[in-house]
Amino acid sequence: MSHKTLRLRSTRGEQNPTRVDVVFNPVAAMHLPASVENLVIERAGAVPPEIAANLGRKDPAPHDTLYRVTGTRCDGWVVAGNLASHEDEGEYDEPSALNTFLDWP
Repeated sequence: MSHKTLRLRSTRGEQNPTRVDVVFNPVAAMHLPASVENLVIERAGAVPPEIAANLGRKDPAPHDTLYRVTGTRCDGWVVAGNLASHEDEGEYDEPSALNTFLDWP
């Protein structure tokens, strides 16, 4: 995570002919493993008070949204303002179309 941004990127391969980028921004907190297979992201709604308290806030910020992130051996979450995704045939190290969403070169 840098500049309050979290990017999750899949890799292309024989079984996955496309790459998928998922970007959360701005990120306030997260609880995720280093990698996730069979990624599923659901908007879970308002940030519960117990997570907001761990952020050092009495109440969640107005833009904070809780996203539930699940997959094989993963049950995590991200608190962020926005979520965007994009699928293409790019290589792992090539720029993403989401760079414009992030205002990156």
